[in-house]
Amino acid sequence: MSSDEEVWDEINVEDKIINTDTLKDTNLHPETVNVEITNETKRISPQQRLMRRIVHRVHFMCLFVHYKKFNLQLNSSLHKSHLLSILPESFLNVKHLEPKKMAVYLKLLSRYLHSVFKIESLDDEEPLGLLEAFQQRKVYEDQFVAFFVIIMRSLGLKCRLVVSFNPVSYKSTSHITNPKKRIKLDETSLMEYPLTWAEVLNEFDKRWIHGAVKDITVRYCAYYGARTVKLRTEERLWDYMLSLNKKFYVKPEDKLENEEFLERQRNETLPTTKTGFKNHPLYVLESQIRQNQAIYPKTPVFGLFNGESVYSRSNLKSKEAWLKEARAIKDGEIAIKTVKARTLKKKAASEELADNDTCPLYGIWQTRPYVPPKVVDVNHGKVPRNEFGNLYVFRPEMVPDDCCHIPYKGIDKIAKKLDIDYVDAVVRFEFNRGRSFPVLEGIIVLEKHRDILVEAYEQVENHKVQSHFEEIQGKVINRWSRLIKKLIIRDRVNKLYA
Repeated sequence: MSSDEEVWDEINVEDKIINTDTLKDTNLHPETVNVEITNETKRISPQQRLMRRIVHRVHFMCLFVHYKKFNLQLNSSLHKSHLLSILPESFLNVKHLEPKKMAVYLKLLSRYLHSVFKIESLDDEEPLGLLEAFQQRKVYEDQFVAFFVIIMRSLGLKCRLVVSFNPVSYKSTSHITNPKKRIKLDETSLMEYPLTWAEVLNEFDKRWIHGAVKDITVRYCAYYGARTVKLRTEERLWDYMLSLNKKFYVKPEDKLENEEFLERQRNETLPTTKTGFKNHPLYVLESQIRQNQAIYPKTPVFGLFNGESVYSRSNLKSKEAWLKEARAIKDGEIAIKTVKARTLKKKAASEELADNDTCPLYGIWQTRPYVPPKVVDVNHGKVPRNEFGNLYVFRPEMVPDDCCHIPYKGIDKIAKKLDIDYVDAVVRFEFNRGRSFPVLEGIIVLEKHRDILVEAYEQVENHKVQSHFEEIQGKVINRWSRLIKKLIIRDRVNKLYA
């Protein structure tokens, strides 16, 4: 299967709660860490909180990049040929198996691979590469999963690598029941090792039993909204990392999977603690309503928690905030709530919001899908633009019909040289020093100009690469020339004065 059809996925499994009743004073490792727990709760300083977040971000990004490269290795033709060579002939014809037979086949293949490879436990030794592990028939768990994925892809099946990162948490998730108990922890237990497994697509019902990255956490976490989301990294970093490896086309199996995830979120059970309701995406207690939120309508009641009614959550947002979600306020709608702008200043989406004294807020029931402006005359017309001379394209559906978004850096200069009408694309706002600033990414042009623009951009970029190469080559030749001259001079001096 070609690499552009493959997807590796990342999920984030919620941290396990430590129950000290099940812990014993056991010597697991000669070098251990003694932790004494007292009733005193030490307040975290801003420096410590910042350091925790930095460690969490760095660990998350390192895991992300590592498994991205690890997944690319699984497309190697060398690995595919090696693993196919050890399979019996009966395992090779699987392309059109029925769902039930496919499930049986996967179990039999897993058993066979367990009989061929010995799974080693993690230790302090340097792990072997995939090729060395194959030759010695000794693998770690993630390498075993990798071999399974390689075989699936070699046989023409759509298979993806799933990874639970488990990065170092920036929040304390441990609940201690016995504060006077002294526990002894092994150094290796301070950090959970990433978990890996494989998913195979069932071609009959287009469900998973492609390189882009997709978040599938909701499939494996029972309390996704109540716990898991709150342990994640900042939303901006998360979205940025996923956007770098996002698919720009949606296949039928992706659409079915997205609907499955939405249904799972809607059917999530009610949280069992009051903390679980805080910032929950679906449910809310009336006592936890914030200034920019509202319960509308107050029926139906989804349940009771300690005598308090549980409602569906509906966030109120400003006109600019709804625009970022590709929604516009309906004509004649009156704001449900008005708040002081300074309470939302740090979340301002535009200069208008930051400068006004008050900010009207609207609910989703007062909005409609955003309709982008239309090109009046496609043949001789200009790209539509707003009052600021640019265009908001926070989402792909905000691009006008008969137009396209080309998100290449510096392509606006090429459009100017070719005298092609364009507008700058505003993809988001960033807040800095009390004000919000638009972030421009590429341009919007008419669809008919796309090919000529992209071709010209590629020619310019190729010329830049060639010029850079010639510049480096000139520097290398110059340095070698200087070195040779110095060697000749040194040799002459040695002959004269030796």
